[in-house]
Amino acid sequence: QKVVEEGQIIEPEELPLPIDTRPFADELAQSRYSLMVGALFPNFTFDENMQPTTRDEKFENPAVMVMLFKNGSPNGYMWSFLNPEAQKIVGQPHPEVEVTFAGFRKKAGEAGAGESLFNYEVELKIQEKSSSLEPQSLWVSAGQLQELPVSEKIMQAANVRMDRLNSSHASDITSTTGDLPASVASTATLIATNGNSDAGTTTAAAATAGRYQVEFKGTTTGHVTFLGFMSDPSVGWVFAGCIIIIFGTLIAFMLVYREVWIYYDEGSGLLYMATAVRGTNASAHREFDRLVAQVKDLPSAEPSQTVPSTPAVAGV
Repeated sequence: QKVVEEGQIIEPEELPLPIDTRPFADELAQSRYSLMVGALFPNFTFDENMQPTTRDEKFENPAVMVMLFKNGSPNGYMWSFLNPEAQKIVGQPHPEVEVTFAGFRKKAGEAGAGESLFNYEVELKIQEKSSSLEPQSLWVSAGQLQELPVSEKIMQAANVRMDRLNSSHASDITSTTGDLPASVASTATLIATNGNSDAGTTTAAAATAGRYQVEFKGTTTGHVTFLGFMSDPSVGWVFAGCIIIIFGTLIAFMLVYREVWIYYDEGSGLLYMATAVRGTNASAHREFDRLVAQVKDLPSAEPSQTVPSTPAVAGV
């Protein structure tokens, strides 16, 4: 309920043509296990929204975002830095392969071409973690799907979920030269725009991971209210006890409690009768009147008969 930013939308003079993704989809459908450099950052940094971008197209702090595919479906992704100190902090969280950014160069035959990120290719070294296969070194360009030889053990395993990968490696990255700012956005997914010479300056959008979309909005001061839920095994017993108490109370109010007292006074020869009923219950009083009438109809005791001196108490 608060305006956080205002601005003006300016329509560009010429909109870029839409990208035809059908060739890539066809190639991916035939893929067994492959990778693709989804983004190339020659001079990696963060913008004002803490999203990955590049200061310029000078290769001073290169980084790539590598996406993996298995059987034509996403199989996780990772960040790879040419700076070994940054790579140590980010680590290699992917459970199946290790990808090392080893170098970069201009493509063959484009030495004199104009400066564009699509004139370059990067060298990646791929090592399968769970087998003794030799590391594979290959040169790839951004947006190029590259098939990888892997063991059957990896192919039989389930695909890696992107919302779990890199979740524990979004820590601060600082290089020895101070080129890298803090808080690497390890969950940002960037797709290189094929044919766009300004693709290196495109900022990252927030990545959709699983069912939730998480985007870093910056820092602020103030108080934070947190509402948490926990599972307590004793909750079921507490509810069961409450239900028993409620039903017991209802039964207690539904049952009519009553007492009848009878006392014989030897001195006066009188028989005293009394009743105690909880609440107002006409049937209990009628029953007591009926009992009194029956006692009155009893024959009187002969003088020779003895009557117990101890008061007789009867509860009904």
